[in-house]
Amino acid sequence: MIGTADGRKLVAIALALIAVATLIPESSDAANGVVRSWHPALGDYGLADAIANVALFVPLGWALMVAGVRPRHAVAVVLATTITVEFLQYTIVAGRQASVWDVLANGVGGLIGMVLPHLHSRIMRSPPIALRAAAMYGVAVVAGIAVGALLQAVPQPRALRWTNQDSHRTAFMRFEGTINDVRMNGTSVPAQAWTEIPAGHVTIDVDLASGLPSPRLAEIIQFWLPDGRGWGWVDQRGRDLHVHAVSGSDAIRLRGHSLRVREAMPSAAGEPVALHLELQRFAHEIVVRNAQHEVRFSQRISPGDGWQLFAPFARPRERWGSLFQGLWMALLLAPLGYAAAASSLRAVAVAGAGVAIGLLLLPIALGCAWLPVSGWCGVVCGILAGAWVGRAALRGQAPDASA
Repeated sequence: MIGTADGRKLVAIALALIAVATLIPESSDAANGVVRSWHPALGDYGLADAIANVALFVPLGWALMVAGVRPRHAVAVVLATTITVEFLQYTIVAGRQASVWDVLANGVGGLIGMVLPHLHSRIMRSPPIALRAAAMYGVAVVAGIAVGALLQAVPQPRALRWTNQDSHRTAFMRFEGTINDVRMNGTSVPAQAWTEIPAGHVTIDVDLASGLPSPRLAEIIQFWLPDGRGWGWVDQRGRDLHVHAVSGSDAIRLRGHSLRVREAMPSAAGEPVALHLELQRFAHEIVVRNAQHEVRFSQRISPGDGWQLFAPFARPRERWGSLFQGLWMALLLAPLGYAAAASSLRAVAVAGAGVAIGLLLLPIALGCAWLPVSGWCGVVCGILAGAWVGRAALRGQAPDASA
């Protein structure tokens, strides 16, 4: 059982987590681009940010219940916390943007956290309920992972055209270099001309002369589908290339394929650069060649890459992608092990086997990459860790969150 003193410590930890996630100033570049204002919702990644804001306040709601705070007082604490955070972002914290939507999302997260102890108590008291909860959660996880993979699928075009320097947005500048040649599947294509793409497979090669690197985004080239939607575009900031491939995630404001190829461009203007792109349904390859070096970036989307739809960071995820994928799978599967363990150890084994079969069938059904070793490690560790905590709770050797 968790005592009041320990519960207060959990509340303090939850508040510290919120402070670290919301009140650390952003970089100076981000701060310079922020206009102080309130918005109902923000940004190209509005849904991803909303989900992150919900998840951020779940621990606070749970900790308040554990600490024995009355529900109406807990609601007041949650609302006071989120309003304070948004006020500080609006008035003091550099590089942050206040949002009315954040207050609502934080409040929902706090309410979900407040319900969790009651849910935990019901599962622990009844093995049949625990078994049903484990089965429903396992099905939901596999279905959710499938949806996450489909949202990251890049549509394969039947025809494309390209333009350059198309944006009139103030955040962008004109690309100061020149595009000398664009080839699709080996054939030179002039700007604005439609090119038929056989079987949806396209390789794009762009020969250009570099522009002088700038801290602002410069649009190099854009590719368009016949229905008027963008299919992909390439921008430059400093010496980094930003390659964006459109997917279903863009339509619902999740974080899709905004790939950064670091230090790919020359430091001087006028140097020849060859850019090679292959944007397949579940795989991407980008190669940048200049006189000094060649930079290559490739990625294959697997069922364990759903975390990329929500991740608020871009630079570290390429380097630590395997670790994040393992942690993502562990977090998803730990509740399954916990609920199944409240029924029996046999239920844990059956639930784990069911999820494993589902994850093995997804690449066959969807055409995505197989779950890598890091993802499988996360699956096993998450289920085992959840089962251990669940069994310990039943034996009274772990804190009971229903206190």
